[in-house]
Amino acid sequence: MTRSRTSAPRLRSPVRALLGMLTALSLGGAANAGPPADTRVAPATRGLFVALRVCAACHAVGPLGAGPDREAPSFVTIRLRHDPASLRRRLAEISTSGHQQMPPIPLTAREIEDVASYIETVLPAPAPLPSATQAAAASSQTRLSFTSVGSWPGAVRRPRPALS
Repeated sequence: MTRSRTSAPRLRSPVRALLGMLTALSLGGAANAGPPADTRVAPATRGLFVALRVCAACHAVGPLGAGPDREAPSFVTIRLRHDPASLRRRLAEISTSGHQQMPPIPLTAREIEDVASYIETVLPAPAPLPSATQAAAASSQTRLSFTSVGSWPGAVRRPRPALS
């Protein structure tokens, strides 16, 4: 009986078969194995994803703009209202009983911690820089003159408002 070239070659030893199976099993397990989720992704990052999935339908979850529901406070406002401990308590209350118009939103303890961690990172947007015209107008209203403190060489010079 002749063997066709398209059929798979037979393994020559049971040791090779065993090595092949162990390799396949170890590669399959390695694809699913990995460090625990806590060490791969920061809690604030996980919290952002939870917030986008659960909260963004009503709240502004980023530092800018308003959310779809104008009555729902932004995460910036929520951050300014609560210290870390009260924020976590409030999220736990919302998870079980809701708040005003907000229905209960079931969250795990880890999701509460993650969302709180994210909210603590949301800062108000910085104030815009003044335009060149505004800066020039402000500098023309303030005049400074310098006076020396002490009479020795290299004396310190401090700005003093000019008297008009």
